[in-house]
Order: sequence, then C-alpha cells, then structure tokens
Amino acid sequence: AAEPVAGGGSGGEVEEGAGGSAGGAAGDGSGGADTEPSSALPWPTESDIEPRGDMRCDAYDKPCNHKVMIAVDDGAGWQVLDFALALRASVPDAIYIDHGEIDGVRMAELRVFYVDEFEGNLGEGDGVHILSTASLAFPADALTDAASAAALLTEQADARWVYRRTNLTEHGDVVVDPNVEVIRREDGGLDYVLVTLDLKELTDSDEQSLKDVLIARSEDGLDFERLHRLLKVNRATDPDPFPLDFDGLYPAVLPSRYGLGGEGRWGMHLSQGDNLDRYDGDLSEMSRTGLALSEVSVSGTAILPDGARVYAHNNKNGLPCAVSASLGADGRYGAPVIELEAADSPLLDLGVSSPGVVPIPGEAGLRLMFFHTRIDEPQDL
Repeated sequence: AAEPVAGGGSGGEVEEGAGGSAGGAAGDGSGGADTEPSSALPWPTESDIEPRGDMRCDAYDKPCNHKVMIAVDDGAGWQVLDFALALRASVPDAIYIDHGEIDGVRMAELRVFYVDEFEGNLGEGDGVHILSTASLAFPADALTDAASAAALLTEQADARWVYRRTNLTEHGDVVVDPNVEVIRREDGGLDYVLVTLDLKELTDSDEQSLKDVLIARSEDGLDFERLHRLLKVNRATDPDPFPLDFDGLYPAVLPSRYGLGGEGRWGMHLSQGDNLDRYDGDLSEMSRTGLALSEVSVSGTAILPDGARVYAHNNKNGLPCAVSASLGADGRYGAPVIELEAADSPLLDLGVSSPGVVPIPGEAGLRLMFFHTRIDEPQDL
C-alpha cells in the first residue's frame, strides 16, 4: 500500500537534494518546470513502459483486473480523481521526495511503485508481473490544495507522468506488495530502500505458505540490488515499515541514522488474514510484538501532524473500503474509521483496496491517497 515520504519517513528537517537542472516544459515528461532539463536530474525523464492497455483477465481480484487511482483532500473530504494512473496494476506505494533547490526552483517528486501485470510491459523471463514506477516531478509550490493537486496530477497526465520498470525480475525475484522508504545518505545522495515479499523461494510445508520479506536498495529507485532476507513469514502479505522515532513530520527525508545498520528504530505491519500484526526492531532485525490491529488488511502507515496513522482496507457490504486508525506513542491502536468507500463516488462502485496516504508539506494540510480498485465485475471477465 501507499507510503508517504519525502524520502521515506520522518526524522528531522527535509534536506535539499542533489544538483542538476529543473525539469523541462510540461509535455516532455520531465516534470513540468519551465527550464531546460539536464542529464543530472534526480528523477526519470523518459518512459519505457505503457501505463495502461487492454488485455484478457480471467481473475476478479488479481492485478490484471486492478487499476491504480488517486484521491485528494485538503480538509473538505476526499475527492476521487477521474483518472487511472495505471491499468492492470495493483497495491500502489507512493512517496513524496523533496529534491531541494535545482536551478533556483525548489523541486519535488511523487514516485509511485506498483505491481504491473499489463502484458504489453512484460518481457521474456518476467513471469506474470513486474514492479513498475510512475514519477511526476514539479515545483514544490505547485501542490498546495485539492484544486491544484487535481490539476497537476491529471492535466496532460500522459505527458507529465513518467513510467518505468524496475530491474527486480532480472534477479529472478517474484516481487509483490512493494513498500519503499527513501533515506538521505551522509554524502547527500538518496537510497531507495524497498521492503517487499519475494515469492521466488515460496515453499509448501504442511500446507503452510512461507514467504521471504526482503530488503533491496537502489540509488535511483529503478535499479535495485537485493540486500538480504528480513523475515520468513507464514501466510503473511504486504510488509509496511515505518519509523518509530521521528523528530519532524512525515514527509521528510530520513537522516542516515535510519539506514540499515543505523540507530533508527522501525515498526512493521504484516497482513495476516484480516489482521495487521506488528513487528519492531530495525531494518535488519525485527521481532513480533504481539500488538495487532483487527479486521483490516494491507496497510500503509503515515506520520501526520497529529501523530501516526495506519491506513488499510476492510470489507463493508461486500466491498473493500479504506479505513484508518491512530497509532499511539504507547503502541496501541485506536478504533478504525472509514475514510473512503463505494458510496462516496461513482468511480468506486467496485470498492477501495490497498490505500496509502501521502501528506504534502504546507499549511493546507493536503493529503493524497493512492489505492487500487477493480476494473470489471466477475460476470464481465
């Protein structure tokens, strides 16, 4: 599910990004700024996959029958945008990155990671799906309220958003349920740390499905190196890491102490059926706490001005809906409340799944929700 970040979590002030030139004019895929692009931009500028397309799908609740969508809220309630960020795509995880001042313009980026099952994007050896990204770079002051967000995210969308595949299938990985944190290194560069499930080594033992929770690292969010296995879990899905220690607000680029082997403490939710089980530790060693949030699944945890909040989905009237619950400093959860459901928009008549919320810096309190919904009903497949 989606995860807010200007890097991945919280922890101190947002640090300025690497140098380079602000992106080119809207329509060239480089993010909509008014200056010419340079070769040193810290975000992708050209697509190498298609965001959407037609294909046969014979499964109601598989990525080939899912589409990634966005809702925005600046305090007046969630507004669902009539725009599919990606079709044949599932379980999005979104991050906000403050790249700092580039050629006199403070630049930001939205980067969305998702499971991509569109057959037109699959190559030899890819299996049934790949892990892809959608990226949108923009002047940070262009995203202030719901109206500006709706315009920025949807107008000239296919020219502004840049779609790329990652390299994870090149290692033979079968990656699902992505969750990405971005960590600022001491040298000023970024590490994209992917925590995910890998089904490549899935084994059956007494009819119990065992899966690896893996960590992979990348300097550009596209070319990942597999680091190590974090946990081997039984019947669990959707790892959702989040910092337990934070000095500032999410989103903010994490300082290097939150990196692998650093001093930062992390929590992680894992979906176990209709419960979220909680693990604590650091990104290389975690243990089960016994704490859980019941009757919800597939979470994305955000650090908001009023504290930590867990976004997830549960079922209401037979359809999934987005819910959220507070996470107190004592580790206890509040009662889940409904955030977004089918009755809120005709665009959601097949429900809301895998929600995650990205808080945007600024006085308006703007939030973006990334989620997936279904494309066709069972009788239409």
